[in-house]
Amino acid sequence: MDSLSKAYFRFIKEWKNKQNNDHKDFFGLRDFYSLIKYVCSRIINENVSKDNERVCAEIMRRSVERNFDGRPDSIKTFLRILVLIYKHEALVERIDEQVDILDLISENISDADKNSRCLLQIVKGEALIYIINQKQVGIDKKANNNIIMLHGSTFELDKHSA
Repeated sequence: MDSLSKAYFRFIKEWKNKQNNDHKDFFGLRDFYSLIKYVCSRIINENVSKDNERVCAEIMRRSVERNFDGRPDSIKTFLRILVLIYKHEALVERIDEQVDILDLISENISDADKNSRCLLQIVKGEALIYIINQKQVGIDKKANNNIIMLHGSTFELDKHSA
């Protein structure tokens, strides 16, 4: 947890000081809380020993992917910082690996009653709605019954309201 806390602090500092960043407050304490909650839950539920650094590193990586996506290079930035603090090869060897967004969405929805908070996806058009409704992105029927989708407005005035 110490490594994640230090990495989060450095990430937020770097993120807020980034030039041409119109989304300085995009990430915050709710993301940190969810990061820690996910890691602790996985370690406890899977009975992972703190000595099993490879599994701990994989869990930390997945938690970063789930909680610090949404802006270009945000996951890579966080992982780059985490690698400097928690120097495990499981993080280093996969730092440039592409994240499967549909896999993250499926995991989030399937895990909805355990570790997930609301899933916010901002997309143009209705492609994601189709994927979730028609393709079911690996969602079991029980989880699907708990899904509530809210669609934003496409009216021009609604796009610019504060």
